[in-house]
Amino acid sequence: MASPLTRILARFIQELSWSALPEDVRDRVKGRVLHGLGAAMAGFRTPFVEKGLHLVRSVRAEGNATVLGDGAKVDPLGAAFVNALAFSIRNMHDSYRIVMHPSTSVVPAALAASEVAQASGRAFAEGVAAGLEVATRLARDYVWEAQDRSFRASSIFNVFGAAAAASKALGLTEDQTVNAIGTAATLASGTSEAQRLGGEEGGTQEAFAAQNGLYAAFLAQSGFQSPESALDGESGFYAAFLGKTRLDTPSIVENLGERWELMHICSKWIPAIGFNQLPTLLMVDLIKEHRFTAEDVASVAVEMSRHELIYPSYVVPRRLSIIGAPEYFIATACVLGDFPRILPLGQFRPTALAHAPQETSADLATSGRILETMKRVFVTYSAERDVYSPRMTVRLKDGRVLSGEMSPKALQWGPAKEKEVLAPLLPIMGVSAAQWEALTETVEHLETLDSTRRLLSLTVPGAKG
Repeated sequence: MASPLTRILARFIQELSWSALPEDVRDRVKGRVLHGLGAAMAGFRTPFVEKGLHLVRSVRAEGNATVLGDGAKVDPLGAAFVNALAFSIRNMHDSYRIVMHPSTSVVPAALAASEVAQASGRAFAEGVAAGLEVATRLARDYVWEAQDRSFRASSIFNVFGAAAAASKALGLTEDQTVNAIGTAATLASGTSEAQRLGGEEGGTQEAFAAQNGLYAAFLAQSGFQSPESALDGESGFYAAFLGKTRLDTPSIVENLGERWELMHICSKWIPAIGFNQLPTLLMVDLIKEHRFTAEDVASVAVEMSRHELIYPSYVVPRRLSIIGAPEYFIATACVLGDFPRILPLGQFRPTALAHAPQETSADLATSGRILETMKRVFVTYSAERDVYSPRMTVRLKDGRVLSGEMSPKALQWGPAKEKEVLAPLLPIMGVSAAQWEALTETVEHLETLDSTRRLLSLTVPGAKG
């Protein structure tokens, strides 16, 4: 009889060793950590995160886990929650198949667990690797089905990544890890209504996944048990959330530990939904190469995948304002020759177009040039295009036709590239260039740290390198 999915995953987590990971996997894990920390530092001083921290301080006891960007000590569950809020608030969190943001839940859970266990940097890194792989493996073949059933794929799968990461960092046994993953199935939650209509509730979902995954690991560590069939049983997670009473377990775990699904996680270079990243970058690259202006453009045709155009799901399509559409981001890049890395949190507001467009407005949402250029941008679905694989054709008024395309690899980075991409956020991170350099250097040598103490301290403004 085949082993239950929880057992297979627990054994994988138990046996995972940093030194045995391929070099490119280790590099990518460090990239996920640095990207998440940078996004969190940029997001900490926002009202949304401040509300979360105030809540945690009000209803929870003090503890021994650190709040990123602040240094406050709160209980581990509260730290995981608040830090995950900070990861996502500026829309710079990483992206897997557009609708998932694995590091947003995995890294905060691993950090809190590592502080509780006084774990080494190596154990923390192993936890992140385990968590990212578990979350993406479980989601890979089912992420769109989850969205079509009105569940938020990111939160319902991230909770398993958080549980896996925390289990590894805490040093749980294989049996305890089975129980942690199984308990996480009970704690999975999140609908996609906030993705469709907006609202702050959506920003808390991955934070709850971080908190709940960590809680599942604590419960398992304390002796609480869960059925091994919690994922693939007749009444397990996949049956309840996806209607899968007969799960294709072999496809989920095929080449587990040899082929790494986490390598398909993408970063973001601008504060925007994932599907806006590469079309915007394509326009910037074409302008740099061919030296044209928005006024030179006759038309822009962009081909994207079906899933990008029906976000967040086929059953319940998006209700994004025109300001959040790919056409707007492409037009902005066309006018500016780039795209701002820092935007006021209310910059892309649903009511933006109620204001009279201004030719030279400093507010991108009311720029007449951008809105006029947008009329010449046409985004269509192509069966040939996968997610994060746009193709662009720019026709200029002088008769030239320019084209380009990109693949997800353009957004799959290690710490060296992350350091470069995140540097423009330093003004809102509140740290000096020297402190940022020290933090990136620390991430690059994660496996040599005796603990995560230095890593965490360097996220707080004013820390000495």
